[in-house]
Amino acid sequence: MEFESKLNLYGNEFLTTYFIDDTVMILALGENTNFEKNRGATIYLYLCADGDVDYCINTFVFFEPGELDDFLEKLPEMNAFDFIMRGTGIQPTLYE
Repeated sequence: MEFESKLNLYGNEFLTTYFIDDTVMILALGENTNFEKNRGATIYLYLCADGDVDYCINTFVFFEPGELDDFLEKLPEMNAFDFIMRGTGIQPTLYE
C-alpha cells in the first residue's frame, strides 16, 4: 500500500507496525517491496514514541521476496545479535 507522508521519511509503502507497549511502536516502511523495479527491496524501521517518529532504527535491503517476508515475520522475536547481523548485510557462517 503506497501513501504520502507529510513527515520526512524514507519508504513510500506501508508494511506493518510492531507495538512495544501503549506508547512505543516500530513502523516498517518499504520501497520496491513487490520487486517490480530491477533492484532490491528496502525496508526502513522507524521508532515511534508518544505519536512522534523519533528516528530511523535501521535500513535493510533484500534481493529475494521470501527473505523480505521472512524478516518481517521473524522481527518481533529476533534477538539483538541476529538483528545487528542482518543489518550488516553479512550472514554469519559456521565453518568446521
